[in-house]
Amino acid sequence: MKKLIKIIIYVIIIIFSLKLIIAVGNYIKISNSTEYVIAKKFIKEDPSLKSKIGEVKDFGSFPKGGIQWKNGLNSAQIETNVIGSKGEAYVIAFIKENHEKKWILDTLLISKIDK
Repeated sequence: MKKLIKIIIYVIIIIFSLKLIIAVGNYIKISNSTEYVIAKKFIKEDPSLKSKIGEVKDFGSFPKGGIQWKNGLNSAQIETNVIGSKGEAYVIAFIKENHEKKWILDTLLISKIDK
């Protein structure tokens, strides 16, 4: 019985460690990407967000998301906390490259607004 409990504990530790490694790797990949820099620019300039939280002052410490390449074009989903002069929001930005290789903001979702 003790051996079974040890095995279960080891499996739980391994699963937790793998999830942590994946999360840290994703954080490093997103926070150092060109796509994150571009998404932050679109977020800072969005008039709808500005009307809700004021001028953007800072971004959260742990952005999440994903970056994809399809048919030679890049697209990204960036999720981050945004701190404004009047409040905070959780923002999901969907950006993509058009055929001229220029980045465009496809969708900006704003939620969890705190004032």
